[in-house]
Amino acid sequence: MGFLRRKPGDKFLFVMGTPGGLGSFEPSLYRVGICGRSKSLDRAGSDIAYLDNLHVRKGQTRLSGTVRASGENIQLPSVAGLKVELNGPVQRSSLTNENGFFEFWGLPVGEYTVSYSLPSG
Repeated sequence: MGFLRRKPGDKFLFVMGTPGGLGSFEPSLYRVGICGRSKSLDRAGSDIAYLDNLHVRKGQTRLSGTVRASGENIQLPSVAGLKVELNGPVQRSSLTNENGFFEFWGLPVGEYTVSYSLPSG
């Protein structure tokens, strides 16, 4: 998580386990998991979007991801507005947001291929 590199007052989204299992503490306490889903709020946009819409999307399938640009000594392109295509039992497309995040909801069970198109240049 890099807590030592953060400023006091920075905010985080933590993944929590189920209550209980912490010895003799009463009432049962939640365990905080420092795993790949725990992150600072400035990097948690996709998770926050998911949680904000959970009541509407409950019971639906979801496929999501993030397109990232990387490289050394080059100017990296923006990852916003990239077209992401989903091919499988259904075909869909979406555009990435400013952080490169995309998602598809309500998919039937099956195998899917996800691809994205890079802009020219």
